[in-house]
Amino acid sequence: MIDTQLEQQLQGFSALQSLFEADFDVRRLFTAEDALEAGEYGRLTVEALRNDPAAGQLFEERWVLPELNLSSLLQLPEGSFGRVYAEMLVGNGFDPDYVIQIAPVEGDDDLSYFKRLWRTTHDFHHIATGLGTDPRGEVALQAFLMGQLPIPFSVVVVSMGLLRTSVAQPDRIPALVDAISDAFRRGRHSPQLLLAQRWDHFWALPVAEVRQQLQIAD
Repeated sequence: MIDTQLEQQLQGFSALQSLFEADFDVRRLFTAEDALEAGEYGRLTVEALRNDPAAGQLFEERWVLPELNLSSLLQLPEGSFGRVYAEMLVGNGFDPDYVIQIAPVEGDDDLSYFKRLWRTTHDFHHIATGLGTDPRGEVALQAFLMGQLPIPFSVVVVSMGLLRTSVAQPDRIPALVDAISDAFRRGRHSPQLLLAQRWDHFWALPVAEVRQQLQIAD
């Protein structure tokens, strides 16, 4: 008989198999996260983040992103971080609470806090790094995060992205490997953890300035 934790992990791997399908849905990524962060993966993730001073402070304070006002964000200067984010939401037909609506997180333990933090700030990572929201961009972003901190979920997403592509689209492997390698290198040379930022402090700043402040490597 398969134990509960192993069954959850198998469900997570199954969810990630859709990563490069045409109808990829980000909710599958959150489903995989729920499954894979159960047990040892979750403990290692929380431990790694708590060992970082800035991220550890967020955990202690249980910092959450303040309620967003889409209209106010759209009135910020063109090219500002907050406006770029708001325009991305509008362009995709989302509202500011869409992540919580499609992937709610219950509880206030450390792992639940991490998942809530990651889900509500995930789109900011794309803007800050310039990595796309398409499947290849999602894998590259996890490689960037992996370069900053060896979070198990990021390692699994990158591995599954490579495996899925090698089976279904082998001709795209060279481009994916290049994207992963470049993103990992950038993460290694970007010292401020994306998972340790208070993103609302950046709303009015130009995206280029935010990247400079965060020392995002080119």
